[in-house]
Amino acid sequence: MSNMHRLIWFDQQIKNNRFPNRNHLSEKFEISIRQCQRDIDYLRNSLGAPLKYDNKRKGYYYEVKNYTLPNVYINEIQRAMLKFLAYRYGNFTQTPKVVELANLFNRLAQGEDYDDEIPIFDLDKPIVQCYYQVYNAMISKNKIDLFYKDAVKGKVKMKLSPYKLFYKCRVDHLIAYDDYEDEVICIRLDRIINLEVSKDKFSIPKDIKYKKYSSFINREPFVAKVLFHNGCNIEQEEGLNIEKEEGNVYCIEFFNIDEFINKLICTRAWDKIISPKWLKQKIENRCKEIILKIEDRENEE
Repeated sequence: MSNMHRLIWFDQQIKNNRFPNRNHLSEKFEISIRQCQRDIDYLRNSLGAPLKYDNKRKGYYYEVKNYTLPNVYINEIQRAMLKFLAYRYGNFTQTPKVVELANLFNRLAQGEDYDDEIPIFDLDKPIVQCYYQVYNAMISKNKIDLFYKDAVKGKVKMKLSPYKLFYKCRVDHLIAYDDYEDEVICIRLDRIINLEVSKDKFSIPKDIKYKKYSSFINREPFVAKVLFHNGCNIEQEEGLNIEKEEGNVYCIEFFNIDEFINKLICTRAWDKIISPKWLKQKIENRCKEIILKIEDRENEE
């Protein structure tokens, strides 16, 4: 539920010279003192209310008498989007401007924390809905059951304890413990086919080191120039950035070498790898390996 109805009540109490405080707010709406303090901080820091505390009356008043509460209402879907933006910007290089934006989105999205209920948001982008299902499972310490599109194994079933979400190389990642494989893994959110939050609880080991499981991801993308027949038919998904140059030459940024080679091998639409040379060599080596395997099987028969 949004906190705006509480702020409207608090604002009205001030204008009626009743000097409300967080105890009054807690009694009125049956919420924790900590949540009440967050509401008051939001009113002061995000909505710009000129709040002052009167020690004698033990309550708040407006230092500027004509202050008017902004006509601001953020519904739960908008709040979800703002939190997602705060998370995304929080994972970029922390320049002053990026930090400012991340803090702004966080302030705008302030509201009640989720406890046991795991809401599913009907948002435009599936990745945002997936993010929030995982995020709320992390907060409530619930395991998640899902089907995942693995680059090598195909569709696999997983039961995970979600530890940490992070955004890197244009892809959202999750560090989690896999019950079936009995190990900590790092997966991509955009490859989750479907997901359900389990009633099973989990706890995060004290010795878990997130960097150990995320450091393998390259910071800067590889770049390939590829000549196609009549246009690039490689799907531009998360992690890939494709731009057309002269003629049918396309400049493609990618992070995972094996996955990109697999995409090229699976399509017949390209004519030539213009650059880099090491990519051409790797594709040639991969093809030789496949041919050797075929020849070995023929000899066995």
